Amino acid sequence: MPDRRKQAISLRISATDLRKVKQLAERLGRRDSDVIRFALKIMLGRLEPLCDQNVRGRALVPVIVE
Repeated sequence: MPDRRKQAISLRISATDLRKVKQLAERLGRRDSDVIRFALKIMLGRLEPLCDQNVRGRALVPVIVE
């Protein structure tokens, strides 16, 4: 059974990116942390083929191009 506990992390982002996160959170009526978690989840989903040792060659091109 996978470990489902959440863990706090420290994240360094530029002032510009933080401002964008805060603007998005305000517009959506959510917390900054919700926006960051969503963005991280989306990004990890797109990079997932890089974690799969069986994916090679041309199959990685879309990940690298994006």
